[in-house]
Amino acid sequence: MIESDLTGHITTEKGERKNIKMNISGAFKVSCRVFIDDKNMTFEKIK
Repeated sequence: MIESDLTGHITTEKGERKNIKMNISGAFKVSCRVFIDDKNMTFEKIK
């Protein structure tokens, strides 16, 4: 099992700075969770 945590920030069009955190983990299937300002973002899988 491999796990990695990434942190940083993004800037909106209005110049606001938002914290971003990402957690990537998995062995045979990769899982990714993204948080912006401590809010979990949901994504849709595209084939």
